[in-house]
Amino acid sequence: MIRHESADPLLMPEETVQFQGTMHWVAYAGTFLWLIFGTAIARRGETYFTVGGMFLLIGITMGILTFLKVRKALYLITDKRVLIRTGVIYQFSFALTFDEISDVQVEQGSLGMWFDYGSLVITGTKGTRDVFHRVASPETVRREIKKRLSSGGK
Repeated sequence: MIRHESADPLLMPEETVQFQGTMHWVAYAGTFLWLIFGTAIARRGETYFTVGGMFLLIGITMGILTFLKVRKALYLITDKRVLIRTGVIYQFSFALTFDEISDVQVEQGSLGMWFDYGSLVITGTKGTRDVFHRVASPETVRREIKKRLSSGGK
């Protein structure tokens, strides 16, 4: 059984976590770009120091928010349902039992295939379509959900 400190309040009684996914490190890409550009601009001299400092400040702020977003993201598959929670300031929680899921797909671009990240698309039996971006090892997550779908959630 896998334990996650912030998963316990979301779990139903007698429910155990079978698989836990994470958000991929590529979520930090924007932060790195702001920091690189900020450093490059600031190093051009005194004239550009303020502009470079603003870029660096934006990069640091984005880095802190991204760190919190990655840390708070939950991708759990339990013996009864799929639980996903994302967001820091605005949180989105998603829970579907295996009876309510009709299909699970993965969307990946070239970079996603190389670095093993992508979007997880979960389609509900009522036609709902929920997309979760920057999921690490999305094919593994999809296989875990499909495995439980085919075995009736067990």
